[in-house]
Amino acid sequence: MTAGILSAHHKLDIASVVAVAWAGATVGGTVGWLVGLRAGRAVLTKPGPLHRARCAALARGDRFYERFGPLAVFFTPSWVAGIHGMRPVRFIASNAVASLVWALLIGIGAFYVGPSITDLLADLGLVGGIVVGALVVAVVIGLVRHRSGVKRS
Repeated sequence: MTAGILSAHHKLDIASVVAVAWAGATVGGTVGWLVGLRAGRAVLTKPGPLHRARCAALARGDRFYERFGPLAVFFTPSWVAGIHGMRPVRFIASNAVASLVWALLIGIGAFYVGPSITDLLADLGLVGGIVVGALVVAVVIGLVRHRSGVKRS
């Protein structure tokens, strides 16, 4: 995000920022997939607490990845694809596309939206930024409490 904002301020080239983010996300996803492929399933199937539940979740995940594998790569961590044994060709292609979409959304989003946020914070100053931050935290806490059913006394 920072690189996208710096691109908007003409300090970096946005195409280079997206390309580097894409490469980094692709490599990171592949490493995560390899970790899941090599060790993840063995860890999850070891006897211990919730063994039956973990095995049942693995079976459901296997069916899900068999049916929706490439789409699942967009919405789950890459190591999960490894745990479910997604084939290399299928994973690498899906991971490359998912990484590109992520890099474009974050990079271009920060390029266009980031400067307006930094300009707003500069206009508000330090005290205004703290007040806005405190309001955001208060709203988030309120929403979490409301959703969890916690009532104030």
